[in-house]
Amino acid sequence: MLTRVELIFVVLMVSALILIAYEMLKGLFYSIYTIFDQKKAHRGNLWAKLRTLTVIQKLQLVSGCDSRLN
Repeated sequence: MLTRVELIFVVLMVSALILIAYEMLKGLFYSIYTIFDQKKAHRGNLWAKLRTLTVIQKLQLVSGCDSRLN
């Protein structure tokens, strides 16, 4: 059985992981949208490229955190 402090810690960790997953999915879908929007507009969009890099960096950060938990 978990103590109250351990239970609070587990709830906070799960909440943090859910928020990270939400932000990753939001960024990923926005990046996909901007990529298709770029193809439709036939012009480069620097902000979309920066957002795509941010999504990749988030994925690397989460994969690094996941490996530290194991």
